Amino acid sequence: MKRTKQQQGLTKRGGIWWVDIRRKGLHIRESTGETSVRKAARRRDNLVAERSAERAPDGTYADFPCEEFWRQFEQYAEGRFSRRTLERYKLAWDQMMAFWGSPNLAGILKHQVPLFQQWLSKGGGRRKGQNNLTINNTCVQLRAIFGHAKKLGYFSGQNPFGRFPRLPVDDKEINFLSLEQRDELLERAKERGRDIHLIIAMGVFAGLRLNEILNARWSWVDFNKGCLVVQSESGGGFRTKRGRRRVVPLHDRLRKILGFYQGDENAFIVRPEKLREVHRHRYESKRTFRAVAEAAGVPWCTPHTLRHTFASHKVMAGVSLYKVAQWLGHSDTKTTAIYAHLAPQDDDINKE
Repeated sequence: MKRTKQQQGLTKRGGIWWVDIRRKGLHIRESTGETSVRKAARRRDNLVAERSAERAPDGTYADFPCEEFWRQFEQYAEGRFSRRTLERYKLAWDQMMAFWGSPNLAGILKHQVPLFQQWLSKGGGRRKGQNNLTINNTCVQLRAIFGHAKKLGYFSGQNPFGRFPRLPVDDKEINFLSLEQRDELLERAKERGRDIHLIIAMGVFAGLRLNEILNARWSWVDFNKGCLVVQSESGGGFRTKRGRRRVVPLHDRLRKILGFYQGDENAFIVRPEKLREVHRHRYESKRTFRAVAEAAGVPWCTPHTLRHTFASHKVMAGVSLYKVAQWLGHSDTKTTAIYAHLAPQDDDINKE
């Protein structure tokens, strides 16, 4: 249906008209609060006039208020990023504002970033200081936020967190379960119940992240081809890390466990009756997981330990780092290289 001139730049959602305009770097996406298209069109025109008046001669915002930018950014980010990513952005943004206290984006200065890092290491408004890895990650989140601000036209200067000084991070020893500990954990989980049994099985036999396990559906499992397809949902639902789809072969033991519990194709594998709520995960399994880990004699084990266990034993068995990287969903094999020391001796070293 052809849109009238009055409806251009407007989208109706839930009976309310929203302004949605992207024009020469100007991006406006917010609710008009109006059900009448005529009133919404007037609101749209006023918003365009206000934003245009704030812009510098080169078409970008000269010095946009931080508070207003964040409000616009949250609306822009809705449906584009996962809930977890938005939580990380918000935490990093709040820490930045607590340090700089600048009312405008232009007040966040690049030469002060090392002072910001030092402030975070000493507590940054908390009782306990942050480690170098956490501080580096915070700067990465802020670099991404300013990148979006520049792309949307709210900021025209140099990204203050571009090429920020990375703090040194020591390599951490990887904790993973022995095969005996893995089997004991699976046995205790099976005794405890269906859902925790599935969580641990998909972790140690497929290397899935916890968020992937909790959002996995039976449609991901192809028993005929013997594989599990990790994929994002359409319509702004679950999104894999970086939005990438990957295929993991079905381990024989995982095939047997999934076959025993098999449910409706479109249902969630874990807790199919539980819908998404405001929590970070659709289903909070922390207490149950901790109880099972303690019962199995591995109280130090976490959901991510299951992923390390999967990768570590595959590398120890001689599976190539490249193949393990594909199964884990690593975009760079450098990430998978943390398991390289576990690989058996390469006889090629003796070739002359």
